[in-house]
Amino acid sequence: MWIRDIKTFIKYAEGMNQRVEGGEADRLEIILGLKFLFQMLRESSTNWLRWLENFAVLANVDEEELRRLWRKIYPHIVDLLLEDARHTEYVEKRISEARSALMEILKPSQDQRSTIHI
Repeated sequence: MWIRDIKTFIKYAEGMNQRVEGGEADRLEIILGLKFLFQMLRESSTNWLRWLENFAVLANVDEEELRRLWRKIYPHIVDLLLEDARHTEYVEKRISEARSALMEILKPSQDQRSTIHI
């Protein structure tokens, strides 16, 4: 069942990728596509963790297969984490800029301050 789901997810993701790369997808579609990709990643990660926690399954997986998996998966995970850090910095900077702009708007002008009487 999971293999069928994977194939369905990949087919959808490939179609979405064509729309994004072809410039046909608008901002909302890209957001929904990213959400879908991360939901797929979450489901896949959950299944990997279940597999890695199942000693009965692991007993039947040899060391060379584990090394092959490591070599295949490691660079992608590191790339994703680096992108996570880059994007988090970007979002934090944008939030800080928006906060500063809002504070500037809300700050009373010199004229408003001079008319305040205590």
